[in-house]
Amino acid sequence: MIPRTTMNLITLKTASVLLAGAALLGGCGGGGDDNAGSVTPFSIVPDEVKITDSTNGCSTGTTGQGAETRVYVYGGAAPYRIDNVFPDAIELDRTRVENRGDFFIVRSLGGCVSGEAIVVVDANDRQVVLTYEVTDEDSN
Repeated sequence: MIPRTTMNLITLKTASVLLAGAALLGGCGGGGDDNAGSVTPFSIVPDEVKITDSTNGCSTGTTGQGAETRVYVYGGAAPYRIDNVFPDAIELDRTRVENRGDFFIVRSLGGCVSGEAIVVVDANDRQVVLTYEVTDEDSN
């Protein structure tokens, strides 16, 4: 049997360790606040989309028209802003994603596109880029 004074000392030490751990988590942004300096790697899936269309040439403006891709956002700090560099050729279903793991839809409006087309920015101003490419089969 453990003497009562020893048991009180063990309980006091355990409580002290728990309080110190909670203080550390609260001070470094732990505890679930996505905007408190999140160190979670920031990424999107997919980070590259390549569409090849054999129906028309790029000059007709219909290459890849209507092709849709869901892009999922992971890590970083929510919410996320989505910037479209080529709004005449690519359509987004939204310009903001509220939560980690949610998605946005990218849709081709026709014509050839090549390059960094979509920039996703988290609440801490970190950026990831979706490379979006639509080509005519004859150009490959």
